[in-house]
Amino acid sequence: MKYFLIAAVSLFLICAGYSAEKKNPAGKLLGEELILYINFDDGKGAPLLMEGEITQKVSKKKLKFSDRGIFGKALVGGNCTYLTEFENLDFGKDGTLVYWIALMSNDPALDAKSISAISLGPSTPAWLLFQRQGWKKSCNLMAVMYIPKKRGPLTRVFGISKTTQWKIAEWHMVTVSWTASSLSIAIDDGAKNSLTPLLSPLPVLYGDPTGVIKKLSVGIPDHTLAIDEIMVFNKKLSPEEIKKLYEESVKNAGGIQK
Repeated sequence: MKYFLIAAVSLFLICAGYSAEKKNPAGKLLGEELILYINFDDGKGAPLLMEGEITQKVSKKKLKFSDRGIFGKALVGGNCTYLTEFENLDFGKDGTLVYWIALMSNDPALDAKSISAISLGPSTPAWLLFQRQGWKKSCNLMAVMYIPKKRGPLTRVFGISKTTQWKIAEWHMVTVSWTASSLSIAIDDGAKNSLTPLLSPLPVLYGDPTGVIKKLSVGIPDHTLAIDEIMVFNKKLSPEEIKKLYEESVKNAGGIQK
């Protein structure tokens, strides 16, 4: 069944809605490890590839899309939650989340906020917060975990990617990789903006002995950011694989500026 799904999504990535040049290369490069794939070309955000059962819940507020995605449509407003349980994907094993994000507004209000564009985890989430420093007009991403404690919850910052200048509608690939004892972030090809892995027993921190991932949430304020091409892999991508995926994606998309 899994190989049928891989073949189906690979065919979709090549044919459905894309020209021969403009397609996501993940199916071709890493198809066997790709277990969840979501884009927004259908105007709904329904998963195109999934391993196991999955339920999509959409916020009451209507989802908003833009045609300026990295390969097609992108989410620019609203919230989607995907409830699932991957038996072979948890924070006690190797895994990787990849998605594309773009800044869509120069609104000064962004300078005072941390926006949780993506959260992933078992019963408690790990947030990936987007931040913009107004005085520098630079952007970074921060990995934060919500850790349950007897005396109240504690949030722990695992690290922040190096700040970099982002242009409006300029797409960046974010790669979040984990093992049982580390979490790391790479921006784009990972060459200049990688976050050094920080060691910690992730399942223990969660208070969940299994650490099985049960929920993926995507949500952004209207027309501030855009999210596209969300992928989950059941392995930790190597630096070489991240670089190859980024370079092939940019080549197929015809550049990162939309």
